Amino acid sequence: MPLYSYLARDRQGKPIKGEGVFSNETELVRFLENQGLLPIKFGEKKRKEASNKLFTFFSRKIKKQTVIIFTRQFASTIKAGVPLVNALRFLAEETEDKSFQKILLDIVKNVEEGMSLSQALRKYPEVFSELYVEMVASGEASGTLDKVLENLAQTMERDYRLYLEIKNALRYPLLVIIAIVVAIFVITLFVIPKFARVYGQFKMPLPLPTRIIIG
Repeated sequence: MPLYSYLARDRQGKPIKGEGVFSNETELVRFLENQGLLPIKFGEKKRKEASNKLFTFFSRKIKKQTVIIFTRQFASTIKAGVPLVNALRFLAEETEDKSFQKILLDIVKNVEEGMSLSQALRKYPEVFSELYVEMVASGEASGTLDKVLENLAQTMERDYRLYLEIKNALRYPLLVIIAIVVAIFVITLFVIPKFARVYGQFKMPLPLPTRIIIG
């Protein structure tokens, strides 16, 4: 879906700037009106501009463990009754990942400007998957955000454990294959030529397998 930027005014006439992902301009206007905002100006942002903004936040890839920990802690803070923006700001201050901290602070800014949490998360598809965003949106709509986040954290933890198990299971066969390749390389380049010289000195024919290997 396209990314839109907008300028609106609240009931006190205060200008509100923001951006979000919407299917079309009608959805954007409906979103602003539901937030009690009067649309002044809006338009679709160019993909290049959006990509450059994302690039500034992604000096390095955010680890899966970082997102899992965030989701688990976010669920706990929301469940404890902490307001959403305060919870996000607290978690941003607590994380040791500076790139992820910038992302969370940008999400805080967007939510404070009237964007829903799911819309703010959707700006970062490299970090929050489409499934993640859609589940958060359903949690917002049903008022069960804390439970949805808990389920997300459990699912992500289970998937990550499975990923590690598969990775570890493949590691040993890969090491064996590498060892075999190295052994063949060493035998071909160093061992067989020595045998060939020894057999040559005694004017003895090399065994058939050896002749095949050295051509």
